[in-house]
Amino acid sequence: MKKFVTLTIVLALMLGLAAPALAYTTNVPAAGSSKYAIDVYLVEHSTAGLLSLNATPVDRGYARNEIVSAIAAFTIPANGDLYADGYRQIVLAGKNASLYVTDNNLGANGQAETSLTTSFPFTNNASPGFHAGKFIWSSADNTIAHNIGDPASVAGNEIAAPGKAATYRILFFAKVLDDKAELSAALSTNAAFLTATATWKETAPFSTAVPAAAYLELNDDYVVARDNKGNYFVFTNTGTLPGTLLFKIGVKANGKTDLLEMYNNGAAGAAFRIYAEPSQRELIFTVVKNKGLTNFVTGDQVKYGTAMYSSLRYMYDTHFETGLGFTAFNEGNILTDKDFIAIGNSGDVADTVAIAPWSPYVQMPEITIVNPPKTGEAACLTGFVIIALAVACAALVKKVRA
Repeated sequence: MKKFVTLTIVLALMLGLAAPALAYTTNVPAAGSSKYAIDVYLVEHSTAGLLSLNATPVDRGYARNEIVSAIAAFTIPANGDLYADGYRQIVLAGKNASLYVTDNNLGANGQAETSLTTSFPFTNNASPGFHAGKFIWSSADNTIAHNIGDPASVAGNEIAAPGKAATYRILFFAKVLDDKAELSAALSTNAAFLTATATWKETAPFSTAVPAAAYLELNDDYVVARDNKGNYFVFTNTGTLPGTLLFKIGVKANGKTDLLEMYNNGAAGAAFRIYAEPSQRELIFTVVKNKGLTNFVTGDQVKYGTAMYSSLRYMYDTHFETGLGFTAFNEGNILTDKDFIAIGNSGDVADTVAIAPWSPYVQMPEITIVNPPKTGEAACLTGFVIIALAVACAALVKKVRA
């Protein structure tokens, strides 16, 4: 699978200690650029009428349990081919907003059905010329996804390349569950580990072929395979699987990484165990398979500063750090399929719209202030005299009683 978007990795912590959140990974892959665009916005719409795919955006607050309607607009340039460029899904998602509502289950007449099924027939919902097929609900991640088919097929889910630039719109709904709710839409490469075909076989240095091996094409440059023990094997993506073996990442049953090996000449060549020395920020290479090496035996350490060390370090920097965005200094942290899937999906194109919470508006009645009667200087002087006399009388009475 060739991706249109080339993965770009930013090594933010290359010279410093890496963040301990993920094993080996130093950062989140940066999103690449794309010739496709997405815009998601809220609209006012009632399912009792016809679909208003050209509705204008609205900006208001919504209360909890209120149904929100939104449009996801996908702009495809002239002759753009989503399938050929590696996009395999259109994904609608919600955060603090549930897409599992009957409003999304549109019937043939464009109206909501009385019950909700797992397949949403959105064909009548999409813009003309947009062969949307069905959107499938997923309770695991609160998404509704449409699998994009090959335009050369006749499966009914293909999105034909337009002769000129076109914007296709999809209307969908959600129920607000809490504050900070949002809706999103994405063109996704739908990266996932695929079950191996009959032609996939592990070769040396692996002792046996693992039938349950699975693989994922991360981008145009790398493929990662996983065996039934949870170990990961990174290959170069040559277009012919499996490609040249570069690294083996050992993972324990709990997902904790405990091994990193590098192959400087593929699976058939020598293998080196990589250790990290955090105090000196240096790497240690020891031989675990000396095939093709004349001056090394198993267990030998490659001396720092030699040509062999520089060659191994260059290979490590080029592929493991720059190419994959990983670092050996994070060994011992957790590594799962999701970390590789995130790299595979780094070229996704997405947009998000926030759902503002509804705030009740209370109109306060106008208050009329009545000005007290004004007093003149004479009245003020009279009042002062009366107060002074009262104080003097009080003092006189107190003295007589004493």
